[in-house]
Amino acid sequence: MKRILIAWLILSVLLFSVSVTLASQPPLPPSQSGAPTPPEGAEYVGTETCFQCHSEHYRDWSDTLHASMIQSTSVPGAVLADFSVGDEARTLEDGSTYTLEDVVYTMGSKYRQRYIAATEDGGFVVLPGQWLTESQQWVEYASADWLKDCVGCHVTGWDLATNEFSEVSIGCEACHGAGSVHVEAARALPEGVDTAGPEVQQVRQSIVSTVDAAVCGACHTRGTSPDGEHGYPVGYVVGGPLDETMFIPVTPVTTEEGEEESEEEVVDPYFWPDGTEKMHRQSYLAWLDSAHGNALSTIQDSDHGAEYCLRCHSTDYINQDNVFPEDTVTLENAQFSLTCVTCHDPHGASYPVDQLQRESYELCADCHQGTDDGGRPVMVGGEIHHAMREMFEGVSFLGIGPTPSRHFSNESYGPICASCHMVGTAQSANVGDIGTHTFNIILPTQNAEGQPDSCTGCHNLEHDDLAPEDLFFYVQITQEDTRERWQILTEDLAAINEAGDWDPEAEEKPNAQRLAERVHTLLSFIRSDGSWGVHNARYTDQILREAEDLVDELRDELELTGATETE
Repeated sequence: MKRILIAWLILSVLLFSVSVTLASQPPLPPSQSGAPTPPEGAEYVGTETCFQCHSEHYRDWSDTLHASMIQSTSVPGAVLADFSVGDEARTLEDGSTYTLEDVVYTMGSKYRQRYIAATEDGGFVVLPGQWLTESQQWVEYASADWLKDCVGCHVTGWDLATNEFSEVSIGCEACHGAGSVHVEAARALPEGVDTAGPEVQQVRQSIVSTVDAAVCGACHTRGTSPDGEHGYPVGYVVGGPLDETMFIPVTPVTTEEGEEESEEEVVDPYFWPDGTEKMHRQSYLAWLDSAHGNALSTIQDSDHGAEYCLRCHSTDYINQDNVFPEDTVTLENAQFSLTCVTCHDPHGASYPVDQLQRESYELCADCHQGTDDGGRPVMVGGEIHHAMREMFEGVSFLGIGPTPSRHFSNESYGPICASCHMVGTAQSANVGDIGTHTFNIILPTQNAEGQPDSCTGCHNLEHDDLAPEDLFFYVQITQEDTRERWQILTEDLAAINEAGDWDPEAEEKPNAQRLAERVHTLLSFIRSDGSWGVHNARYTDQILREAEDLVDELRDELELTGATETE
């Protein structure tokens, strides 16, 4: 290609050297991994070979963004940009403008698309400029070095030593490892083999099939190789650890203790001040410190953890198929928290939006509920756990309600859990393209300038005459009032139980004890929801009023002075 100069490669190196901030804090922890790595001597066979046995997965995968990450311009519909406009964004170093004829591959399609050209030495370069798919326009964007910036995460089977790869885009072996040994073992199976026998188990163990988040995290992250030469992990093998010997992630810019702050404000290019992501390819970093990323350890480190907790705390437990007894996952040998594939289907078969396993609200509410869809009824005197769904939907709880929240009863779809807990903070083409994977609420007035928050995307002066300050005050006063009322009731209930001196195991319980147990369960509901009224203020108020009336009745019966009267 005459117009593409080798100078672009040199320029790309210079651009890369200033594009990534190296970590000054401890790097990624090694990924928990007990899954097998690809067998020694395994070679890449290509996705078309996998199709011969796994045709259903292949067809589902073909419709995902992974399959079309890199496409030849000869593929119908691959090129999204209008090359009749946008000359300024497509201007090269020598002042010329590249055209579609200069492009051999497209890269990306969901938010933006970039274009790749062949160089005179047989390599590739990512050309300047990018096409924004939503706004249908060209914008200026720096060129990128294909080898240093891109190849490790946009193709399958890349070899650092030879600079060669097995296929473009993210094929089966990008996540499952080289498959030749697996293919040979599968083809050698005798006809009529026992599908639960040792021969089949050996075939299964010849290919990586792990729920480890590091498989996704190796690319859905931001940083450099340890030598600073590549913008992706170098040396990572699927199924193995992802650690500081392969990758140094970006970390939030902080002022060290004792270090004087600069008069000039330091703008962190990758993180908002609260630690949420600013840029694409940071979901894995956010997930690492999230409650989902640490869900398993909270159970294994707890003195009341039980195996039934794993249904919502361990992805390897959730995904086990129990074909082979040695693959059974227990509380003792579970390895992985709630990893990427808990929510996302890597093959893309289940729910098309963001490759989710199910519709978004149902996906969250399946675990964030206290009754297992009615399979675990609430018993008076008992505790209720993670009752977010019941609170949000305002179900009839111990005879109170139903009182659905205004959000849940909205005739349009949403807002749902992700609307507030995964607000778009990160930018691919535009700020807000990608939802945060910290799962934290970002309150209005508590966010940085330019940072999206959890409320004003819907509630604003244009929609319902509410300023950010109004929204923050509403959340603050709702939670403060709920906590205060809950605390007073908790103290009163403790005094009532002490005065009653009841036997919790008694078969015949006096009326006062039964009322006290009802109060206990009502307060448990409020606490386990965790939003302190925000998920459903009206229903929270109803439950607290019921508890307050019962406490007043019990105080009169036991002739006690309540917490509100002793202050």
